[in-house]
Amino acid sequence: MKLRESRENPLVLLASVSSSRETNVVSAVVARLAGAYGGDRDLLPHVAAKVLVRLLVDDILPKVTQPWFIQSTLLDLVGEPPPPLFAPPPAAAFSYHALVVLALSALQAFSGFCLALIDAYKSTLRLVQHPPPAPPPEACTAPSVASAHSTTSSVSSAPGTLPVHASPAPAYAHAPLLLGALLAGPTPRLAAAATLHTLHVLAALLAPLLDRLLPAALAAFLSPARVLNTVRAGKRAFFPNGYPGPVPPDPTPDEQAALRARVLALRPPPGAFALLSPLLLGPDPAATLAAALDPLSDAHCNLRLAVFLLDRVLVGLFPKLAGAP
Repeated sequence: MKLRESRENPLVLLASVSSSRETNVVSAVVARLAGAYGGDRDLLPHVAAKVLVRLLVDDILPKVTQPWFIQSTLLDLVGEPPPPLFAPPPAAAFSYHALVVLALSALQAFSGFCLALIDAYKSTLRLVQHPPPAPPPEACTAPSVASAHSTTSSVSSAPGTLPVHASPAPAYAHAPLLLGALLAGPTPRLAAAATLHTLHVLAALLAPLLDRLLPAALAAFLSPARVLNTVRAGKRAFFPNGYPGPVPPDPTPDEQAALRARVLALRPPPGAFALLSPLLLGPDPAATLAAALDPLSDAHCNLRLAVFLLDRVLVGLFPKLAGAP
């Protein structure tokens, strides 16, 4: 009966099978953190791991992997367009005054575009010329061979360093383009496929520039303010009436359908993205957004994806957990 329940509910499987594994992982992490403060290396990691894993498995992961929670957080981060404050005035008759205003508005828009382009060019040059410092390559130690003409009576093996050639830098632009191709679906539209192929060609031509620009842009995007805003959006989804307070019940199926409809009704604001949206989203943007949300509509798959991402982050922070030297 227990085996059948674990097969039907992946949360039970996660709590019963991988809970011990996650406990061992968190125990190793907490042990390394507690060692710097002189804490008990045996008792403190075990107790902290039990608390963190129980909190993670029972409270956090089952909630944040729900489709409605992901959609609510997306709405909070993107933001819905505000309603217009007043109705647009009716179109006036054509006159010389309207022609002058139109010409001046076009000139102002063109000058603003040129200034924005110059500023973007200068900021890109600053990012490329001053990239973040790369970590030094690791060096492996090897015993040195004593010279035959040594004047010392005893031969001692002193450790020497052999430089290890650094692996070539990864192609940073390949992963976002692959993600766009996956979101486009197995049979993408002709316009989306042509756009992706064009972006692949441009990324291959501008690979040296993108390898310097994308890490700096990613570091600027993942700023403390952005992470804090994401955490606040998640807290508002958890506790819409304020914290501390009781956790509200999950939305009903009707409320979840209304939330999904609000996500599908999102459109880019007026500007360059609005001009490119017919090319990227196609003639039916709602259907394209629905196809992009469908892979995240299964809580069981989201749970497994969250566990995989958590493992990847922990292995990146603590390589020894994966058995790396």
